Amino acid sequence: MRYVNEEQFYSGLYELQLGFMIMLVSSMVLFIVSLMWFHRWEGTKGYE
Repeated sequence: MRYVNEEQFYSGLYELQLGFMIMLVSSMVLFIVSLMWFHRWEGTKGYE
């Protein structure tokens, strides 16, 4: 097995944290947009 020094380990950890934060923010934005979409199109027609 190859030895991974501390600097390489923490650089990979930073990329993992950055990816996790991007995923978390994009999931929250998509959830809010979906709530707005479902509120607008809840199955009723406006002209009835």
